[in-house]
Amino acid sequence: MSTNAYDVIGYPTTIIASTHPDRMATTATLHGMSPPPIATARVLELGGGDALNLIALAVAYPEAQFVSIDLAAAPVERGQLLAKRLALPNVEVRVGDIVAEAETLDQTFDYIIAHGVYAWVPAVVRTAIMKLIGRTLSPNGVAYISYNALPGGYLRLALRDMVLHHVEGIDDLQKRLSSARSYLSRFGQPRDPDLPGIGSLREEARAILRKQPEVLHHDELGEVFEPQALKDVVAVANAHGLSYLNETQPAMLGSGMLLDDEDETATDESAIVRRAQALDYELQRFFAQSMFVRTEAGPARRLDSAAVHGLWVSTEAIPIGQGRFEMPKGGFTVGDDQVSAVIAAAAAGLPAYVRIADHIAADDDERLLALVELYKAGAIMTHSAPAAAATASAEPCASPLARAMVRGSQEVVVTLDHSMLKLDDVAARAFLMLLDGTRDLPTLEREWLQTSHADTIGAEEALKTLIRNHLIQR
Repeated sequence: MSTNAYDVIGYPTTIIASTHPDRMATTATLHGMSPPPIATARVLELGGGDALNLIALAVAYPEAQFVSIDLAAAPVERGQLLAKRLALPNVEVRVGDIVAEAETLDQTFDYIIAHGVYAWVPAVVRTAIMKLIGRTLSPNGVAYISYNALPGGYLRLALRDMVLHHVEGIDDLQKRLSSARSYLSRFGQPRDPDLPGIGSLREEARAILRKQPEVLHHDELGEVFEPQALKDVVAVANAHGLSYLNETQPAMLGSGMLLDDEDETATDESAIVRRAQALDYELQRFFAQSMFVRTEAGPARRLDSAAVHGLWVSTEAIPIGQGRFEMPKGGFTVGDDQVSAVIAAAAAGLPAYVRIADHIAADDDERLLALVELYKAGAIMTHSAPAAAATASAEPCASPLARAMVRGSQEVVVTLDHSMLKLDDVAARAFLMLLDGTRDLPTLEREWLQTSHADTIGAEEALKTLIRNHLIQR
């Protein structure tokens, strides 16, 4: 067993929606590229911990291949046990040193993920990450690297220095964490009067306190914490044959491409990165989710509506009439009937995605670009391919990962569209456990009637609910 810090205090296990290869493939498509189909892709995650992020994808895409490596042995062992329990032949979870792997890994990958690693490792490892990606990324593949960014990261650096000073000399990890949280709690309380700069620091202290203690231990108080400026990350990438593509956040789409004719700036990579860095300064951005491609891939830097035409759409919006839609965090109105119809179809079709080409003509630039604006605003999501699972077979089978999580007494499960869903309804969890692929609907109905939950919801309606929530694999 190693003495890695993540063996001593484990990092909370989760999935990261922004790392989904579909996000990368969709953005690459908007840049005029032809990214590899995610259904059969090879995906690598660096610093994958217990690999839940990749295991969830391996369940959703059984024909794709996944490899997760991490230096810490304890989380890797947990991931190996979960993959074995789920009988997943398409995922490999193993211990690996990124610096060594950069020299020896001889496989090629279509999508590479390095989430929460780059700003928390020494420069030699950062260089190795880029070298490894440069060596192993397929010709039209996409790599994702997230990191605490500058200039916003300066706030975190200041708080880190303050907290490290406060906990100096405390060797016991639990006491160290408790003391750090107590200090942040005291410092985070607003004072009257407060100078603007101090106010920002106090607000950031409160944000850090909302994290789990283990995250504070590894992220802000870890041995290495070096937020990065986008331009510096790109410089290292360029040295290894990689070019900056864009950010995964829909609202940041303009970081990697020109979306209108108002900006006549040159569209070479250096000009794009200069614009993106200027945007980071304006936003005081502190966390980046940047994508990279091979330089020879030559991504387009102006949005072409033709690239939008071949995508799919999904939405959480609920139509409420006359182009008006409600969402969990507000609503919006669409003035064009045809665009509104696309969103309404996507809402009605869940969990399936709606193909844009089935609703809007290829030369209808105005409506296609309107969909991009709705994507940037968070009203819809665009996708490079149909949903991983959208219907139930004659003998419905729920996600084996979701069933394993419920069996482990967890209320929050991972869905097949790579999100977390709270199943706080006891009946929903009970019905989910019946869906192991051995029962047809009549059998399910008979067995469901024998349970104490039958008067809560019928079997057919329960199945429809689980389908809509992306929990049915087949």
